[in-house]
Amino acid sequence: MRTDILLNVTLLIFLLSGSLCQSEELICQADLGTLGGSNSLASVINDAGQIIGWSHTLGDEAHAFLYQNGVMNDLDTLGGSKSFAYAINQSGQIVGGSNILMTNDEYHAFLWENFNDGMQDLGTLGGSESEAFGINDAGQIVGVSDIEISSGKSHAFLWENFNDGMQDLGTLGGSNSEALWINNLGQIVGTADTANGEFHAFRWQNGKMQDLGTLGGSNSEALWINNAGQIVGTADTVNGESHAFLWENFTDGMQDLGTLGGNNSFGNGINDAGQIVGTADTANGEFHAFRWQNGKMQDLGTLGGSDSEAFGINEAGQIVGVSEISISSDEFHAFTTSRCARNLSWLLLLLD
Repeated sequence: MRTDILLNVTLLIFLLSGSLCQSEELICQADLGTLGGSNSLASVINDAGQIIGWSHTLGDEAHAFLYQNGVMNDLDTLGGSKSFAYAINQSGQIVGGSNILMTNDEYHAFLWENFNDGMQDLGTLGGSESEAFGINDAGQIVGVSDIEISSGKSHAFLWENFNDGMQDLGTLGGSNSEALWINNLGQIVGTADTANGEFHAFRWQNGKMQDLGTLGGSNSEALWINNAGQIVGTADTVNGESHAFLWENFTDGMQDLGTLGGNNSFGNGINDAGQIVGTADTANGEFHAFRWQNGKMQDLGTLGGSDSEAFGINEAGQIVGVSEISISSDEFHAFTTSRCARNLSWLLLLLD
């Protein structure tokens, strides 16, 4: 009898440590639902657990949302039919893009601070359209804007207040650029055209745009910079694949994060602890959301369908993204993650 108890205790310890379940922390996806329509996508989660993104409404229009306290709230638009939320800071300020008229698809960057005031139009750099992709805790906003009407040229911008408007950040020698994230130090990352027609990831600081190079191929883009200055994104390799990268300094350059067994991967977000999220090819040709930490890429699975992608991770390690909800359906839903619950009640009965 004593031997049986010791064996059961040993088995329980193994299960609690994950030795018999999985060597990695088990992570499950939770479906956030929609605003009444078919599809939704979550872009970013802040440290308060507020989640933003966009969802189809009952009228099949795409609207920006704020998910908090278990409820998905519609943020409306700038007057048109569509809006998309791309970033939220720790104060709950949200930025994105919305069309401004029901009669066309002209988009303007917006700042949203509360339900009473709704979306505020940030204007453009002189052209027709703009979108905002990042905001830090000081309220500095970055994105992309047309610089002239019908010129076909768009530049990265930095916005700090309504009085000064947008500051043009230029390019790496080519025609176009876009800023995709800004950290609390005011360092900005994105992608910009070079003089030879390629587009490269950049870091902008102290008024200067710096080329971060590639993984040996032609093109790259930086999507996120944390407060430690670590940058993640996607770059072409020598053999023409696209791989997620981590960049920490100019001496070491880009570190290739690999894949989930397939050919390609894409790095989308990083927190201050250096945990990275994105999506990667699996060996069977599906795309799955991943979390990368301690040199290893972990498959986060799906909500039941074939493909998924992770876009943001907060300091608590909570992840948000999008996933197909079933094999037989084309619908995709926003998700957040949590540790999987392990039902050990049956095992505890053995110790009774």
